[in-house]
Amino acid sequence: MSRLPVTREGEVCQFGMTIMEMTFEQNQEIEAAPLNEEAILFNPTSSKFFMLNSTSAFVWEQLSAPATIEGIATAIVDNFADVTQENAVADVSATLEELVSLDLAVATGDSAA
Repeated sequence: MSRLPVTREGEVCQFGMTIMEMTFEQNQEIEAAPLNEEAILFNPTSSKFFMLNSTSAFVWEQLSAPATIEGIATAIVDNFADVTQENAVADVSATLEELVSLDLAVATGDSAA
C-alpha cells in the first residue's frame, strides 16, 4: 500500500485515478479510542493526539475497511439527518484530505469498483 498525496477532485494521481476513484483506509499504526460519539487518535510516529468530532469519528470508523469518498458520503447521508449527498461528498473529501495529511489515514491506488 502506497501513501499518496490526496488530489483535488478532477486531478489525476500517480496511478491515473482521480480522488473520487481512490480508496482510503486507516493508517494501521494509529491507536484509537471512542469518546462518546467522538474519537481520540494517537499517532505513535509523531507522538501526537488528535480529537475527532462526531462526523470525523464516523468517517474514521468507515475507514476500518478500504472505502471511497462516495461510499462514505452515502453512509453519512444514511446516518445523519438533513445532509445532502453533495454536502457529504464535500465534507468527506475535506476530512480525508486532513486525515491523510496528518498521516492518520492512507490513500491507496486501489479502486473499490
